[in-house]
Amino acid sequence: MKKKSLDDFRVKPGKVTYLLVVDSEQVQRIQDSIASTVYSAIDKRRKEELAYDETCGCKMLSRFDVMGLLDISEATLWRYEKAEKLKSVSVGSRKLFPLSEVQKLISDMRSSKSNPTVQN
Repeated sequence: MKKKSLDDFRVKPGKVTYLLVVDSEQVQRIQDSIASTVYSAIDKRRKEELAYDETCGCKMLSRFDVMGLLDISEATLWRYEKAEKLKSVSVGSRKLFPLSEVQKLISDMRSSKSNPTVQN
């Protein structure tokens, strides 16, 4: 790749081109800032994934996590809640599901598949 010269950055009709000149110290500060932002986002996501309900002391899952684990749609998740097959906890505007409840539902689903009821 050829090294660009200042002639490559000439203003062309209808286009605006910027030349940003930074020294190595500024590059390091920019890298540190980006790394800090990324690490903060990762920490925030990790805390969300590891949300705990203080009342039961159990791990909580988001509705997206539950839908992924059960391989169900949002509508099915809503029906499970409505039918009280799956309990949720409201935390602000979010609904979280205790992992123990999800595991119980999975166990119930497996047992109903292994013991199908015959209808006459």
